[in-house]
Amino acid sequence: MSEVTAADRDEVLRRIALGEDAPALPAAVLDVLDYVQGPLADPVQAAALISGDAGLARRAVAVLTRAGDVPSVEDAAVRAGAESFAMTALGVGLTDAFPRVATHDFDYAARWEDAIRTSCAARALAENARGLEQRGEERVSQRSDELALDPAVAAAAALGLGLGELVLARLALPGKGSGAGEGALDPGEAGEALAVRWALPAAMIAAIRYHRDPTARSIADEHRPLVSACALAHELAALHRRPSSASASAIDGLRLRAGTALGVAAEAFDEMLDGLAARVERLAAALGIEVPEQRSLLDVIAEASRRPSGDELAVDELRTQYALALERETALREQLDDAQRAVDALNAKLAQLTNTDPLTGIYNRRYFHECYRRELARSQRYDVPVSVVMIDLDHFREVNEAHGHVAGDLVLQHVAGVLADRVRSSDLLARYGGQLFVALLSQTDATGGKIFGERAREAIEETRVLLPTGDTVTLTASVGGCTFPLEGTPEVLADDALRIADAALYRSKREGRNRLTWAQ
Repeated sequence: MSEVTAADRDEVLRRIALGEDAPALPAAVLDVLDYVQGPLADPVQAAALISGDAGLARRAVAVLTRAGDVPSVEDAAVRAGAESFAMTALGVGLTDAFPRVATHDFDYAARWEDAIRTSCAARALAENARGLEQRGEERVSQRSDELALDPAVAAAAALGLGLGELVLARLALPGKGSGAGEGALDPGEAGEALAVRWALPAAMIAAIRYHRDPTARSIADEHRPLVSACALAHELAALHRRPSSASASAIDGLRLRAGTALGVAAEAFDEMLDGLAARVERLAAALGIEVPEQRSLLDVIAEASRRPSGDELAVDELRTQYALALERETALREQLDDAQRAVDALNAKLAQLTNTDPLTGIYNRRYFHECYRRELARSQRYDVPVSVVMIDLDHFREVNEAHGHVAGDLVLQHVAGVLADRVRSSDLLARYGGQLFVALLSQTDATGGKIFGERAREAIEETRVLLPTGDTVTLTASVGGCTFPLEGTPEVLADDALRIADAALYRSKREGRNRLTWAQ
């Protein structure tokens, strides 16, 4: 397939998203990724999920341990933490999804060498990012959605930066930069489609999509540290691939960006460069991938930068100018710190006021509609389901009449907490108005939507709210929902999904309340 039209491109992305033209991750990796999305993930359970694939478990342990130290899978998971162990298993699983040796039309071996180098650089940058204290066994375990710069997440994300190139090579399709025309596939889009198919964490999907454009305005703020780390690691690896572009000034530029974007000290950056070759050889051995003997990037630069004495003097002058500029930048940064903190505080307060319901603390109706349209557009693009669930408290007016509006507010706050405990980090829960709540469940089909709706109804029915007066309030709720696109009715518009879920809710009301109705 020598030329790709825009229609071909959209079709390929759709097929990748559906898994028709995409490789599969090992089942154990998918299981442990799904497990750590939940609250209070247990490293012992994470280890048990991976242990079902002996080869994968052995290599994951090898990645996490030093030579001579051979702990059990469970010990390795406990030391690393459940989420970091899962991310390490993901990195190992990625190398199983594609060939490891060169073929007649694509050099997979060279691509994996480059991916391993990028992964090692990203891990080192994350380990040295300012404010992070996540080294060794003393690292405190965090939830997966808070691991924007966890070294294991950075390493796994960087290892997957080339997913787009790999899947396009697997399909024998041209990508941008390969000399193809305007309809050529963007490897970032192809990689994003595959990452979405595998349900990888959102920050990793952002890194795969935007590592070539880390300043894109569409990147969420919480994903920028990981995107920046992966972009820097990608550029460091590129200097190995293209020695002619390696120079002291190129390294100086990356050093400055690492300090500005991630807070990596200059000394730590240089130590990272010195140790990168050893890291690459160790990780390659742990993954079972053969790579040639690695050279220090500083040696590559020294060899590439041998020039006549006049050029060397010019480089020295540029270094002096850079040092002076760096001193000026440091002074300005100190002056701007206080102002930046004030701006950040105001922006955080503004976002809270704009997007959240002041009574319950969950998202409000305005923010729900903003995310609702974006999520349904994504559902249409990738042909993946999304479910809408509406939850209305039965006879809530009687609570206000019997106990007062202050008591009613306490009940709404309590119910919001009950529902918030039952949504995933990838879902969205909002107070739609009065006693009506709505949940937007991404990548959830009708079966999953019904399970959530019934669990929410049961949880509210079991709720007992103790009021300051000593009275206890019991509740029931009517629930209605639908899954978009509706089965058998592809012509239904995205804007109709909320109306259909609302109609299902009122059917529950008409048929006696305290029940779930799902639109078919």
